[in-house]
Amino acid sequence: MTAAAYQTISRIKRHRATRAEVEERRDALLDIIDQGKPMTVRQVFYQATVRGLVEKAESGYAKVQTDLVLLRRSGELPYNHLADNTRWQRKPRTFDGVEEALRETAKFYRKSLWTEADRYVEVWLEKDALAGVVYPITEMYDVPLMVARGYASLSFLHSSRRVHQRPRRAGVCVPPR
Repeated sequence: MTAAAYQTISRIKRHRATRAEVEERRDALLDIIDQGKPMTVRQVFYQATVRGLVEKAESGYAKVQTDLVLLRRSGELPYNHLADNTRWQRKPRTFDGVEEALRETAKFYRKSLWTEADRYVEVWLEKDALAGVVYPITEMYDVPLMVARGYASLSFLHSSRRVHQRPRRAGVCVPPR
Protein backbone atom coordinates (compact mmCIF):
# COMPACT_ATOMS: atom_id res chain seq x y z
CA MET A 1 0.00 0.00 0.00
CA THR A 2 1.36 3.40 -0.92
CA ALA A 3 1.65 6.26 1.56
CA ALA A 4 -1.02 8.22 -0.37
CA ALA A 5 -3.49 5.31 -0.19
CA TYR A 6 -2.82 4.90 3.54
CA GLN A 7 -3.46 8.61 4.14
CA THR A 8 -6.76 8.39 2.26
CA ILE A 9 -7.92 5.47 4.39
CA SER A 10 -6.83 7.07 7.66
CA ARG A 11 -8.87 10.23 6.98
CA ILE A 12 -12.12 8.39 7.79
CA LYS A 13 -13.49 10.08 10.89
CA ARG A 14 -15.19 7.92 13.47
CA HIS A 15 -16.71 9.21 16.67
CA ARG A 16 -14.88 7.76 19.62
CA ALA A 17 -16.83 7.93 22.86
CA THR A 18 -15.31 10.02 25.62
CA ARG A 19 -14.74 8.54 29.06
CA ALA A 20 -17.81 10.46 30.29
CA GLU A 21 -19.98 9.05 27.47
CA VAL A 22 -18.82 5.51 28.21
CA GLU A 23 -19.60 5.94 31.92
CA GLU A 24 -23.02 7.38 31.06
CA ARG A 25 -23.73 4.40 28.76
CA ARG A 26 -22.65 1.92 31.44
CA ASP A 27 -24.85 3.62 34.05
CA ALA A 28 -27.78 3.38 31.62
CA LEU A 29 -27.04 -0.33 31.04
CA LEU A 30 -27.09 -0.91 34.81
CA ASP A 31 -30.48 0.85 34.98
CA ILE A 32 -31.84 -1.34 32.17
CA ILE A 33 -30.69 -4.52 33.92
CA ASP A 34 -31.97 -3.36 37.28
CA GLN A 35 -35.46 -2.99 35.79
CA GLY A 36 -35.50 -6.38 34.07
CA LYS A 37 -33.09 -8.70 35.85
CA PRO A 38 -32.24 -11.35 35.09
CA MET A 39 -31.73 -10.49 31.42
CA THR A 40 -29.74 -11.95 28.56
CA VAL A 41 -27.02 -9.86 26.92
CA ARG A 42 -29.17 -9.71 23.77
CA GLN A 43 -32.13 -8.34 25.75
CA VAL A 44 -29.89 -5.64 27.24
CA PHE A 45 -28.59 -4.84 23.74
CA TYR A 46 -32.12 -4.45 22.34
CA GLN A 47 -33.09 -2.17 25.21
CA ALA A 48 -29.91 -0.14 24.67
CA THR A 49 -30.69 0.30 20.95
CA VAL A 50 -34.27 1.39 21.66
CA ARG A 51 -32.94 4.01 24.08
CA GLY A 52 -30.33 5.21 21.57
CA LEU A 53 -27.34 4.15 23.67
CA VAL A 54 -25.77 2.06 20.90
CA GLU A 55 -26.33 1.49 17.20
CA LYS A 56 -28.33 -1.57 16.13
CA ALA A 57 -25.36 -3.32 14.57
CA GLU A 58 -22.69 -5.83 15.53
CA SER A 59 -20.56 -2.91 16.72
CA GLY A 60 -23.34 -1.85 19.12
CA TYR A 61 -23.70 -5.41 20.41
CA ALA A 62 -19.93 -5.58 20.94
CA LYS A 63 -20.03 -2.36 23.00
CA VAL A 64 -22.80 -3.69 25.22
CA GLN A 65 -21.04 -7.04 25.60
CA THR A 66 -17.72 -5.40 26.49
CA ASP A 67 -19.37 -2.99 28.94
CA LEU A 68 -21.18 -5.84 30.69
CA VAL A 69 -17.98 -7.87 31.03
CA LEU A 70 -16.16 -4.90 32.55
CA LEU A 71 -19.09 -4.07 34.86
CA ARG A 72 -19.19 -7.66 36.10
CA ARG A 73 -15.45 -7.87 36.64
CA SER A 74 -15.45 -4.56 38.54
CA GLY A 75 -18.20 -5.80 40.85
CA GLU A 76 -20.70 -3.13 39.75
CA LEU A 77 -22.92 -5.75 38.07
CA PRO A 78 -23.68 -8.96 39.99
CA TYR A 79 -23.10 -12.06 37.87
CA ASN A 80 -26.60 -13.40 38.54
CA HIS A 81 -28.26 -10.35 36.95
CA LEU A 82 -27.40 -11.70 33.50
CA ALA A 83 -28.81 -15.02 32.33
CA ASP A 84 -26.94 -17.44 30.12
CA ASN A 85 -28.32 -20.94 30.25
CA THR A 86 -26.63 -22.03 27.06
CA ARG A 87 -23.61 -23.27 29.00
CA TRP A 88 -24.05 -25.59 31.94
CA GLN A 89 -22.35 -28.41 33.76
CA ARG A 90 -23.72 -31.93 33.78
CA LYS A 91 -22.86 -33.75 36.99
CA PRO A 92 -24.89 -36.01 39.23
CA ARG A 93 -25.57 -34.74 42.75
CA THR A 94 -23.54 -36.73 45.26
CA PHE A 95 -23.31 -36.88 49.04
CA ASP A 96 -20.77 -37.97 51.62
CA GLY A 97 -23.23 -40.33 53.30
CA VAL A 98 -26.83 -41.44 53.66
CA GLU A 99 -27.49 -38.98 56.51
CA GLU A 100 -26.35 -36.02 54.40
CA ALA A 101 -28.45 -37.23 51.47
CA LEU A 102 -31.55 -37.45 53.66
CA ARG A 103 -30.97 -33.98 55.15
CA GLU A 104 -30.56 -32.43 51.69
CA THR A 105 -33.59 -34.29 50.35
CA ALA A 106 -35.74 -33.02 53.23
CA LYS A 107 -34.61 -29.42 52.52
CA PHE A 108 -35.64 -29.59 48.89
CA TYR A 109 -38.89 -31.54 49.20
CA ARG A 110 -41.81 -29.84 47.44
CA LYS A 111 -45.29 -31.19 47.08
CA SER A 112 -46.41 -31.40 43.47
CA LEU A 113 -48.77 -28.52 42.73
CA TRP A 114 -50.39 -30.26 39.75
CA THR A 115 -51.28 -33.72 41.10
CA GLU A 116 -54.97 -32.92 41.50
CA ALA A 117 -55.23 -30.57 38.50
CA ASP A 118 -57.36 -31.49 35.50
CA ARG A 119 -54.86 -29.92 33.10
CA TYR A 120 -51.19 -30.38 32.27
CA VAL A 121 -49.21 -27.17 31.70
CA GLU A 122 -45.84 -26.65 30.00
CA VAL A 123 -44.06 -23.53 28.83
CA TRP A 124 -42.09 -23.77 25.59
CA LEU A 125 -39.26 -21.49 24.46
CA GLU A 126 -37.31 -21.33 21.23
CA LYS A 127 -34.42 -19.37 22.75
CA ASP A 128 -32.23 -21.26 25.20
CA ALA A 129 -30.73 -18.02 26.46
CA LEU A 130 -34.16 -16.90 27.72
CA ALA A 131 -34.52 -19.99 29.91
CA GLY A 132 -32.62 -18.22 32.69
CA VAL A 133 -35.18 -15.40 32.61
CA VAL A 134 -38.28 -17.61 32.45
CA TYR A 135 -37.24 -20.56 34.65
CA PRO A 136 -37.48 -18.74 38.02
CA ILE A 137 -41.17 -18.16 37.26
CA THR A 138 -41.98 -21.65 35.93
CA GLU A 139 -40.06 -23.18 38.86
CA MET A 140 -42.18 -21.20 41.34
CA TYR A 141 -45.37 -22.74 39.89
CA ASP A 142 -43.92 -26.23 39.29
CA VAL A 143 -44.40 -25.87 35.53
CA PRO A 144 -42.01 -27.71 33.18
CA LEU A 145 -39.95 -25.44 30.93
CA MET A 146 -39.24 -26.93 27.51
CA VAL A 147 -36.48 -25.29 25.48
CA ALA A 148 -36.60 -26.30 21.82
CA ARG A 149 -33.74 -24.11 20.49
CA GLY A 150 -35.37 -23.24 17.19
CA TYR A 151 -35.98 -26.52 15.40
CA ALA A 152 -36.65 -29.10 18.09
CA SER A 153 -35.20 -32.56 17.74
CA LEU A 154 -37.63 -35.36 16.97
CA SER A 155 -36.52 -37.18 20.13
CA PHE A 156 -37.33 -34.15 22.27
CA LEU A 157 -40.73 -33.69 20.66
CA HIS A 158 -41.50 -37.40 20.93
CA SER A 159 -40.65 -37.54 24.65
CA SER A 160 -42.82 -34.49 25.27
CA ARG A 161 -45.71 -35.99 23.32
CA ARG A 162 -45.50 -39.17 25.43
CA VAL A 163 -46.39 -37.04 28.47
CA HIS A 164 -49.73 -36.23 26.90
CA GLN A 165 -50.42 -39.85 25.93
CA ARG A 166 -49.81 -41.27 29.42
CA PRO A 167 -52.72 -42.83 31.28
CA ARG A 168 -54.61 -40.28 33.33
CA ARG A 169 -55.04 -40.63 37.06
CA ALA A 170 -58.14 -38.86 38.34
CA GLY A 171 -58.16 -36.66 35.23
CA VAL A 172 -54.45 -35.79 35.48
CA CYS A 173 -51.92 -36.38 32.78
CA VAL A 174 -49.03 -38.09 34.56
CA PRO A 175 -45.60 -37.18 33.17
CA PRO A 176 -43.15 -40.06 32.64
CA ARG A 177 -40.60 -40.57 35.38
